[in-house]
Amino acid sequence: MQEIADWLRKLDLGQYAQRFAENAIDVSVLRYLTDEDLKALGIPLGHRRKIRSHPPRSGVDQFARHRHCYSRAQGPGGARAPLRDGTIF
Repeated sequence: MQEIADWLRKLDLGQYAQRFAENAIDVSVLRYLTDEDLKALGIPLGHRRKIRSHPPRSGVDQFARHRHCYSRAQGPGGARAPLRDGTIF
């Protein structure tokens, strides 16, 4: 939980550290939080946007570990298309 508290302080949102701790929100679940989840915690819109647009460093590392799930498609002329989810349903 200390990692979350430090991250929130870096965003100047340290006032929410206790709310995250009370709700057992750590880095492993942070990426699954929705805007509605943050709203239920009483976090105002602007701060919700800031939280969701600045993931902690470990969240970025977690994405990197799973990047094999993503692929790039080749477009016309060999141009590379944006990343897309490579999951097959």
